[in-house]
Amino acid sequence: MTQVPVGSFYVIARDLEDGNGIISTAVGAAVNAGTNTYPVPALLRSDIETVYQAAGQAVDATRAQILVTVTDCQGMSMLSNVTFNVPSNADAVIVEDGAGSWTAANQAPTGPNGMAWVVNVPADPPLGVQIPLEYAYDGVTNRDLSYRVIAGTVTRVHIFDGCTRP
Repeated sequence: MTQVPVGSFYVIARDLEDGNGIISTAVGAAVNAGTNTYPVPALLRSDIETVYQAAGQAVDATRAQILVTVTDCQGMSMLSNVTFNVPSNADAVIVEDGAGSWTAANQAPTGPNGMAWVVNVPADPPLGVQIPLEYAYDGVTNRDLSYRVIAGTVTRVHIFDGCTRP
């Protein structure tokens, strides 16, 4: 996007004509003074379906999906061995082991990419709902996180583990 005003926004990228194979994606965005541009992250539906199928899951287009990445606060490197509890209203959590294998299991650890998918979370369009997300890393469980998810959309969440936020 260009000519974007300065500030923080919630951006939703949609494939309005459904001809590009893109699944709707929602992400928090911050635009700093002087840039006035923002690269819109778009995910291909076929890529998500490949990951889900490898883990024995299927995308439900009437529900929300969450792609979570976890990094450390100091070095900004992706964290492995992060575990997630499956939210009670989601079908599963899928994690990647770093070797290209995907597993759907409660408390399965992330690989070196620090990535996980929260699969098929019930949500309403167009405003969605807040859902809690609990994860553990290095013996510490983090429970005070919640994110807005929208039906039919992938929400991108980036967690900076251990950061102090105002």
